[in-house]
Formats: sequence, structure tokens, C-alpha cells
Amino acid sequence: MSLLDEYNIEPDPRLERAQHEAKVIFAYMITMGLLFFATAAWGALSYDGQFEYILGFPTYMFFITVELILFAIVGFLIAFYYIEDASLEAWRS
Repeated sequence: MSLLDEYNIEPDPRLERAQHEAKVIFAYMITMGLLFFATAAWGALSYDGQFEYILGFPTYMFFITVELILFAIVGFLIAFYYIEDASLEAWRS
């Protein structure tokens, strides 16, 4: 039982929305970090004295660049279309 239920208090809908947005942002950040780490580790562990190149980049660096561009696009989409401004007015009187 939560304190809100115990004292019969309605939860603030702005707080619920902010918590949901925070979960989405943290999931985005963790996914980005793990993917970058995995790609860099793949590049470092697969190095045998010579690199294979794609468009002049070592293969792992090319994939990190592609990931960077994709995550930047996804980040802008989250920021501009998912996150909403919350009113700072009192939500109930």
C-alpha cells in the first residue's frame, strides 16, 4: 500500500507523465551506451593487425558513426514529439 492510497490522495498526473518520460529517456540512454560499447568492443576484439574499411572508415568505426546518426535522430524525435511541457499551475485547488 502506498502513502497516496493510505491518505486518500490523488496522484498528480504531471508526475506520472514525467516518470514515464524519464523511463523512456533512461531506456534510450542505456540502449545507446550498450550498443556503442558492444560495437567498440567488437572492433577492438576483432583487430588482427589489419582493418577492413567501409567508405574509408574501419568497419567498427563506420558502424559507430551510423549508430551515432541514428541515435541523434531518435533523440530529436523523442525530444520534440514525445516529451511534453507540463503546466506549472496548481493542478487542483
